[in-house]
Amino acid sequence: MECDLDGDVEVDGPEGNAFTTFEGTVTVSRESSCTSGSCWFSIDSLEIDVDAFSDSGYIGRDMQASLAYHGFGQVDSSTDEGTIAIGMFGLDVTMDGATPSLSLQSYAFSLGNSDSAVFEVSTSEFQIVDAYFAWED
Repeated sequence: MECDLDGDVEVDGPEGNAFTTFEGTVTVSRESSCTSGSCWFSIDSLEIDVDAFSDSGYIGRDMQASLAYHGFGQVDSSTDEGTIAIGMFGLDVTMDGATPSLSLQSYAFSLGNSDSAVFEVSTSEFQIVDAYFAWED
């Protein structure tokens, strides 16, 4: 199933943090026979565009993310809530950005989820409840 995706992004760094929003699409699949207990689901594709942001010394624009590698986990059929273990859900990110001491530069880097990512899935909706990604640079 393909769904629209939107939400909020917090970008944390040594100078503070910035907030912005994103929108995109995601394709999710799960076992159609899952009616009780837990079953597997997967994130097959993900495309995100992030709004420009400027806060705490950082400027970011033209930021996109796509699925770096196949994300999968288990979903509870009674609650439709699923989790993906640490490091199993990755994003490839590209952006143009700068700090006050640097000219505008283009960046490309990969991120993996630094904590368990929590999702809710149903027949018509995909919602990211919590997903944290860390970049060490």
